[in-house]
Amino acid sequence: MKNKYIISLISTICLSTSLFAQLSVDTTTLKTFELGEVIVVSSSIPNSTSEIKSQDLEKFQKASISSSLNLLPGVSVSQVGGRNEAMVYIRGYDLRQVPVFIDGMPVYVPYDGYIDLARLQPGNISKISVSKGFSSMLYGANSMGGAINIVSAKPVSKLEINGNTGGYFSSKGMNGYNTSLNVGTKQGKWYALANLSLLNRDFTSLASGFDTLRNEKDYKRDNSFTKDIQYQVKAGFEPKAGHEYAISYSGVRSEKGVPVYLGTNTSNKVRYWRYPDWDKDCYYFHSKTSITNKLIVKTRLFYDKYYNVLKSFDDNTYTTMKAKSALTSIYDDNSFGGAAELGIYTLKNNEIKVAVNSKYDHHKEYNEGQSPRNFKDNTVVYALEDSWKVTPKMTMVGGIGYYSRYGIQADDYNSTKDSVYTFPKSDDNTFNYQAGLFFEPKQNQSLYFTLAHKSRFATMKDRYSYRFGTAIPNPDLHSEQSLNSEIGYTGTLNTFQWSFAGFYNFIDNTIQQVDNVTPGVYQLQNTGKAEFRGIEGALGWNISSLFSIGSSYTLIDKKKHFQSYF
Repeated sequence: MKNKYIISLISTICLSTSLFAQLSVDTTTLKTFELGEVIVVSSSIPNSTSEIKSQDLEKFQKASISSSLNLLPGVSVSQVGGRNEAMVYIRGYDLRQVPVFIDGMPVYVPYDGYIDLARLQPGNISKISVSKGFSSMLYGANSMGGAINIVSAKPVSKLEINGNTGGYFSSKGMNGYNTSLNVGTKQGKWYALANLSLLNRDFTSLASGFDTLRNEKDYKRDNSFTKDIQYQVKAGFEPKAGHEYAISYSGVRSEKGVPVYLGTNTSNKVRYWRYPDWDKDCYYFHSKTSITNKLIVKTRLFYDKYYNVLKSFDDNTYTTMKAKSALTSIYDDNSFGGAAELGIYTLKNNEIKVAVNSKYDHHKEYNEGQSPRNFKDNTVVYALEDSWKVTPKMTMVGGIGYYSRYGIQADDYNSTKDSVYTFPKSDDNTFNYQAGLFFEPKQNQSLYFTLAHKSRFATMKDRYSYRFGTAIPNPDLHSEQSLNSEIGYTGTLNTFQWSFAGFYNFIDNTIQQVDNVTPGVYQLQNTGKAEFRGIEGALGWNISSLFSIGSSYTLIDKKKHFQSYF
């Protein structure tokens, strides 16, 4: 059994001016793109979903989605790993268990379920919505610990312009800048919005007391640069009330280095890695059609392309690739699918939603000079949700879904013969269900209790990766299961805001590393269980239009076992 305590304390004071070098121009009245929202509880009821508004991102000069999430209780963000990615944990769950969406569309990488949120900039977003444990069934699969939905903005005036630019400084001088510009228009029945965002970091600085004698030349962290360009366009048409149709495109072009290992553990191999290409393209279609005012159909369609190149060099000059470890590894992935939702409002006190959700994933990987390997999955979800207004002050929310993942193709590779052959195919399915009770003792205040049984399918990497020769694939891995419970109290009173919650999450069928399945080689297996429990709280006070103060606290206790619950 392993215990791990995580304590997070965040205090923020916001003034109308900032020490960060920032220039802003704002003539906008942008509002939320409602077709991009996925709501399990009416927005009029304070609930467990946390939100970061665009105004908050401007106040705190947040230049990436990962740094923005640090403003919320229960969220932990760090820049770690061999890929120099932003790792995000929500109440102990990582991004494979709390998937990321943009306007309700999944954007996580098909192969391993992650997405580097440091590569995504706020751009034209209206808000970031974070559901913890209790999240809508309409998101689709893998929302075992919740969901992160990045919701874009929508113009409402004839001309709207919003922009900012800023620089980053350290003891070693200026080390980066960011710039963003939004232009939008609303002309009668149609609207359009465009964004361009740039983020450049030349290096990150090491602490003044850090020992730079090992694998480092100075206090500028070697190979820690990042370069990001993001561009977005959206156009929409509203022919009449209750009808809306929108298309959008978002592109990211990034380049980054991976800082070398600076620790003293000699078993950790020093790698000289760079990603000259980290590219993502997303194409979206949203629609809302009111058959009657009691029957509303919404659709979301997407095509998502991800292209990634990793180069492993010989040394810290990053010029030669002659060593045995040198390689150029390429990921060329795409996903497509969508969701169709029928909202039924024929009953006086009920809001019923029925949905089907499908996602097809194709991962292609190869090293230069080798034959490509292909992995294909299709995931289908059928879901039902109901929000019942029991009394004017009490609402019950329930949902159920049937989730299926179908393995279509999985290629194995023989490097000696440069030949490709087939892994056994694997399918998986599970039921998810949840219920919540929300009571409003006063206006803008809510006491709530939620219980959610959720799941996460094993990723392609979980099932098929050899982990550079250290692991045996396991195509028969099954989905992880969680039972998330939470009780909380949230609300506002005049200029004060608060949110308090206690949670206890049981995770079963956990995918864990089992060592020495054969000597010196491990395998991922559904061998155990875990418990994530804790408390979190947040307080805020808007003292004036120019001054506000807030603080949040989180305590999480994590336990892992090698037995099973259910």
